[in-house]
Amino acid sequence: MQKKVCLIYPRFHYPSGDPPLGILYVAAYLKKEINDLDLRFIDTTFNPTLNFVIKRLEEFRPGIVGIYMDTLMYKNAIRIAAIAKKFSAEVVVGGPHPTILPDSVIRNKFIDAIIQGEAEQSFTEYVREFYKNKRFEKIPGLWYKNNHKIIKNNTRKNLIDLDSLPLPDLGLLDMNRYINNWFHFGYMNNIRGTSIIGSRGCTFNCSYCQPTLIKMFGNKIRRRSSRNMIAELKSLRQEYNINAFHLQDDTSTSDREWILDFSKKLIQSKLNFSWSCNSRADTLSIEMVKWMKRSGLKEIRIGIESISPRIRNDLYSKNLSLAQINKSINLIKKNDLMAFGYFMLGAPGETEQEIKDTIKFASSSRLDVATFSIATPIPGTLLYQKIFNNQDMNEFNDFNYYKVTRNFSSIPRIRLKYYKKLAYLRFYLHPKRIKNSLIEIHHIRKILNKLKRF
Repeated sequence: MQKKVCLIYPRFHYPSGDPPLGILYVAAYLKKEINDLDLRFIDTTFNPTLNFVIKRLEEFRPGIVGIYMDTLMYKNAIRIAAIAKKFSAEVVVGGPHPTILPDSVIRNKFIDAIIQGEAEQSFTEYVREFYKNKRFEKIPGLWYKNNHKIIKNNTRKNLIDLDSLPLPDLGLLDMNRYINNWFHFGYMNNIRGTSIIGSRGCTFNCSYCQPTLIKMFGNKIRRRSSRNMIAELKSLRQEYNINAFHLQDDTSTSDREWILDFSKKLIQSKLNFSWSCNSRADTLSIEMVKWMKRSGLKEIRIGIESISPRIRNDLYSKNLSLAQINKSINLIKKNDLMAFGYFMLGAPGETEQEIKDTIKFASSSRLDVATFSIATPIPGTLLYQKIFNNQDMNEFNDFNYYKVTRNFSSIPRIRLKYYKKLAYLRFYLHPKRIKNSLIEIHHIRKILNKLKRF
């Protein structure tokens, strides 16, 4: 008997060239572990309509539909769950939102089960048991319904050896379309790139991320071996002629030995990739940066968020000084690398002067690239708890980092939108950057994708 499973990634806004790696790891693991599996994948990134989903579910008629859900996708994920039930599928939801706020999902009449935390093993065991005896009570990480009663199984211990996982199944995507919409390295020509992940977890305590990352991945960082990472890069080169990648890990440089080993093995591989990574300002060292650059690194991205220590440290719990931020930017630039800064505007309680100060710092700094998003306290995070005193929230529509759909600040909405546009204009039209800004205009597809986020 064929086991018909459909995985759905409901990205309906802001198409990105970054592949949905989490759910693709689940797909690869399913293929590895389940015999007689008939697996389909519905990705709405470049086909953002419910009709697109309906047509494919109607054609396939799966027994199980697995849906990825974060808070920003909540509304559309629930809509898709309702559609799946019309085709008599069992609906299982996983991802950050059901992990951090499980009751808000499992209570929904269209949801049959949720997976908390990493889903590869739990979802695979669910599929196996669904097509066998339907005995779900021994599957860690699973909440499910039995005769309208919600059964909450124990949590699952995270998989220690990430190298044991198969590589994410990019073959389920229209990969050329992803590559063409990958907007990293807009200042470089002839780039065919994608994004990869080298680790799971984060040990820092930023209030806008935690405890979501801890509940998803545990309180320790687990890393893939450099050998495993190089094998993936070789596969990407062979299958898709990739010559660039972005290391998506939140803090790629928090483990000195790992990043040095990866950089040295990348050099030894002679693959000649261009690449970028995320970092914390207080984890960079001269040694790291030099070896990373030798291995092809072109850009380092650091989370600055706000120049106000009251916002950055008291509210966001970044625990970073302005001196550390400037030191990291100067280190990056001293080694002729591109410096990228992440900023957030409109934090609860943030004043207009604090926003102006952040814009002034960003535009006058040595940063080459910056993004300015809207501060959005996601329910379940420490930031949300600080502001709303742990009150329950059952309305998850219209959360958005890019547009002012929900204004959590005391600044009028129209003023916040003005400051966001002003930040981009002042940053990219500053005399020190205008040349690169004009160069990047030639990469019209990447520019259009960025403009959609205004």
